Amino acid sequence: MKIIDPKRYDSESSFEKHRTSINEKLLFEGIEINKEGQPKNVDKAKTISEAKGRAMKIKERVHGIGIHQDILPYCESEWLNENYFHAILEITKSIAHKLRLKSGYISDGAVLVDECFGLGSDKKPMLAFNLLQSESDESEHKGFANFIKGFFSMYRNPKAHDPKLLEDTQLTEMTEVLVVATIIQNKLDKTYKTGYK
Repeated sequence: MKIIDPKRYDSESSFEKHRTSINEKLLFEGIEINKEGQPKNVDKAKTISEAKGRAMKIKERVHGIGIHQDILPYCESEWLNENYFHAILEITKSIAHKLRLKSGYISDGAVLVDECFGLGSDKKPMLAFNLLQSESDESEHKGFANFIKGFFSMYRNPKAHDPKLLEDTQLTEMTEVLVVATIIQNKLDKTYKTGYK
């Protein structure tokens, strides 16, 4: 017996939102709806926050990509309260914070990215994720730096400057931001200090 049928939904995100909402209630009875819409027996939730946390299965995997572990501490409380506007802002902060930790710089946004990855005339950046031994390496390095700058421009800056009431931020946008932030975080894990600066 299916409680909700995934075939009746146009998108995975709308199905997941509905499934999460149902699971928040059913978990108190020791029941959870899986991705196929089937009920299964689980341990009963004892508190509202436990039920919400367990119901948010999307936080474990988004479109088949595992969310980077360094992102969740920044946005979990906003996420559980369905405050996606501020969750997106906090997700972007996870990237800036990791750049500061790796580099020791204290700036922000595009300036921070340039300080960390800028090649300069000597082609000696503070941080690199490849050996910069070829034109392709340099091109990839510059591309990644521009990708991070674009991430800040697209997701952080509008959230920082636009009033929340003018923004209709939905779970689908937050999912998109989580995927992009995970790509960046995974690349930053492979980034190392060059020793040049």
